[in-house]
Amino acid sequence: MLASLCCVNAAVPTAASPSNSPAVTPDGKVFVYKYSASVAAGQNEPASFASKFQLHGKLIYSSQANSIDLRFHDVEYAIYNGRDDDGEVHGKLVPLKVDDFYKPVVVVYDEHHKLEGVKLDAAEIEWSKNIKKALATTFHVDYSSNETSYHRSEDTVYGKCKVDYMVFNNSHNADVVVEKSYEPRSCENYVKIVAKDSRSEDCDVAAEEDLATINKKVYTYGTVKDVAGSVLKMVS
Repeated sequence: MLASLCCVNAAVPTAASPSNSPAVTPDGKVFVYKYSASVAAGQNEPASFASKFQLHGKLIYSSQANSIDLRFHDVEYAIYNGRDDDGEVHGKLVPLKVDDFYKPVVVVYDEHHKLEGVKLDAAEIEWSKNIKKALATTFHVDYSSNETSYHRSEDTVYGKCKVDYMVFNNSHNADVVVEKSYEPRSCENYVKIVAKDSRSEDCDVAAEEDLATINKKVYTYGTVKDVAGSVLKMVS
């Protein structure tokens, strides 16, 4: 899943820093983000075909001590299945009318912003839970080191992985950028599923190693001002 977040509104913020706030926003304040996510599965040979869906909407975000509350609002979705010559989703966006998806999720962290768990409605439908669990990992950044480059062992959807962190200043402004990346195939308990579309008795096709993959997230810490002129350290 590819997802993006963009802060579009903030309420009376005060200064915060990654080292003392797990959400990198002032506790008790509410923020509204533009949310966009897309999922695609397909093939390139003998022709490009894919099945895709997209989500667009708002994500309401607020933080308390060692936790954040997330809630979707005004979400639309599109579904597409067919030729994939341009990589776009051509389905029409329509409102998502599923009550479970708009239920809140509470994401719990330790003092270093390490993800400890999520609180969801037990009766919520499974696909909605899975999307919210994935969303929780988006906000998982380990702030326990003062180094500009360090490694952490983290639990991911691929298993326990060695995650590389890089921290550096943006060359164009005063923002601080944090990059975290890992190689899923090197994770513990990584599950590899092999499928072949040829009959071995008709054509002897040797197995080939799949392409190298990498999971990468980029976080930007900058400053914004509200109508009162307050400055906020935020994540985007």
